[in-house]
Amino acid sequence: MSNLRPSSRARETIEQKTVRYLAEGRVTVKAVTPAGVEAQVQGSSPAPYTTRLQGGRWSCSCPAWRNRCTHITAVRLVTSDPEQKQR
Repeated sequence: MSNLRPSSRARETIEQKTVRYLAEGRVTVKAVTPAGVEAQVQGSSPAPYTTRLQGGRWSCSCPAWRNRCTHITAVRLVTSDPEQKQR
């Protein structure tokens, strides 16, 4: 696990949190097809969040996905999505 203290994690940027999730093996890509991407990301809740790209739009089952979601950012990075802006 990470060597960050819980108080340090509260101040992580989206980029830092994304790198930590990837380093900790929290991203599991389930499918990459011409139609889209489906992945699971283990966030702070006990159950993993489901992240999808369908019809050119990203979504995540986490409560913050409409804002700049760490889970979507991590899946985009690991699947080499060239667009880094969420739509």
